Amino acid sequence: MKTPSSIVPENERGKSLDLYAHTLAPSEPDAIVLFRMAVSRLLHPMTWGKVAGAHAFDVKIWGQEAGDLRAEIREGDYLKIDIPGPGSSAGDGYDWVKADRLEEGVDPDASESMGMRLRTCRNPEEQSNDTAHFFKEGAASIFILARSGNEVSAKYFGRNEETNDSGSLFDRLRNYVVSLGAKAGGSEKMWTDFINGLITT
Repeated sequence: MKTPSSIVPENERGKSLDLYAHTLAPSEPDAIVLFRMAVSRLLHPMTWGKVAGAHAFDVKIWGQEAGDLRAEIREGDYLKIDIPGPGSSAGDGYDWVKADRLEEGVDPDASESMGMRLRTCRNPEEQSNDTAHFFKEGAASIFILARSGNEVSAKYFGRNEETNDSGSLFDRLRNYVVSLGAKAGGSEKMWTDFINGLITT
């Protein structure tokens, strides 16, 4: 699978993950509508739990009202993620990522495309600079949506996924357990269902 270098970093350490989903619309106008729907879904993180289907997780844009499902993510926004099980103390119960890049036209071979990159980060509600996520600083999740003719595709790239072994003893144990599950296939199943959900009518 081709990886657009403009938004997908090299995997320098830890685990990487590349996933791909696509669908053929009945016509190009239908594909345009589906692509725009997929982009809208990706840009509204508070609906991601529903898009992912059976996988239970809750995402909120930091600073937005809890029930505001219309809130659209912007480059530079922080996201707090509530996954099943105990949360980290560094993240006040959440895992935190930052949308450090949103860009249109990331796939030069597509008629239209859009990409989003999320990176693990500190908890912006605290003074500490410690990474508040079960993966270390530098881990990234990248989503790329593309349309070529009547085909719409969704790609996911996980990069530099290493267990976060810093912080309190509780956080280190918790991060080890959560990341172990992710590396054992839980992450692949969740993101596969998620990118399929993005492009499902």
